[in-house]
Amino acid sequence: MTAAGETRQTAHVLSLLSACSSCTFLICLFIIANYSCVLEPVAQMLQSVQLDIVKAQQHISSLIDIIKNHRDHAEEHFRDDILSKARPLADKLGIELVLPRICSRQTHRANTAGLDFESYYRTRLYIPYLYSLVSSLTSRFSSNNNAQFNLFRLHPKTMQELEREEFRSLLAVSNALYRIDNLEYETMNLFDYWHSQSHVADVAKLDTADLLDVKHCDFFPAVKEAILIVLTLPATTCSIEHDLSARCEESKPGCGQQ
Repeated sequence: MTAAGETRQTAHVLSLLSACSSCTFLICLFIIANYSCVLEPVAQMLQSVQLDIVKAQQHISSLIDIIKNHRDHAEEHFRDDILSKARPLADKLGIELVLPRICSRQTHRANTAGLDFESYYRTRLYIPYLYSLVSSLTSRFSSNNNAQFNLFRLHPKTMQELEREEFRSLLAVSNALYRIDNLEYETMNLFDYWHSQSHVADVAKLDTADLLDVKHCDFFPAVKEAILIVLTLPATTCSIEHDLSARCEESKPGCGQQ
C-alpha cells in the first residue's frame, strides 16, 4: 500500500467511524470524495516506474499548503465544496440534513453542543479530517527526510538540471547522514562527467536501477553504494534510513570496538 493510500485510509476511517446516521454518512462521503480526487494522482505517481521523488515531495508540499488553506478557511470551503453538493443529493434521496439527536441523558456519545447543522459538521468532521491529512502527509514527506530524498538527485537527468554548488550542498546533507567514504569527491566528478554529456538525450529514460549498469558506475564505488541505498528506500522514508546508516557504520573496520 502506498503512502498516499495509507493517508487516505486513515482519514477515511476517521470519518466513517463517526458516521452514526444517514446524514452524517452522506457528509463523510462527500468529504472523502472531494479530497480523494486530489490524492489519487499522488498515489499513482508514487507507484510509477520512473518515480521522481524530489518532484513528488515538492508537489505534496504544495498539496499540504492547499489543505492547510482549506482548514484555515474551513467555513467557506465546507459550504462551497461539501454542503453545496450534499444538499441536492440529500433531497433526492430523502435524507434530512439535521443535527444528531440530543438525549436528555448522555449515554453512548456526547450531545451536540448548541451548534447549527453547518457549524456542527464543519467542526466535528471536516476540520478534523483536514488535520488528519496534513499531519499524515507532513510526517511522511517532511523536509526532515531531505537527506534521503537528495540521494535521488544522483540521477544524471537531475544532475543536468542543477548548478554545481547547488548539487554539492544537496549531497552534503545526504553524506552527513550516511557518511560514505569519498562520496563528495565522486559525486562531483560524476556531476562534471554528466554535464559534459548533456547532449545524451536518453538519460531521462534511465531508471534508478539502470544506473548500476552504466559502464562508468564501477569507477565510482561510493556513488554505487549511494544508489543501492536509494533503491532500498520506500517512497516515504521514516526510519529505514537510520537502520541503513547504522548498517553502513557496522560494516566499517573497527566498528563496535571500544
